[in-house]
Amino acid sequence: MPHKTKKQKILAQLHRRLERVGSQELVVGSISEQEKPVVISTNYQPITNNYSYLKSGLLKTLIFSVLAISLMVVLWYVKFK
Repeated sequence: MPHKTKKQKILAQLHRRLERVGSQELVVGSISEQEKPVVISTNYQPITNNYSYLKSGLLKTLIFSVLAISLMVVLWYVKFK
């Protein structure tokens, strides 16, 4: 899938502005490098990693592995005794 060109990004931004403005008119013109507004997001929220599902999955795997190995040892002991 090809990446968006700069022109496509500008058009998409203008379409979003038109949707927000609604029935008001928006002047569509060329945007130069100096006219572009700088947007700084102040709604920064740190990413929290929740790995509880990984811990529970590894615990289940460990329990089943120990049970399987224990069963193999018991069967081997019964067969060769």
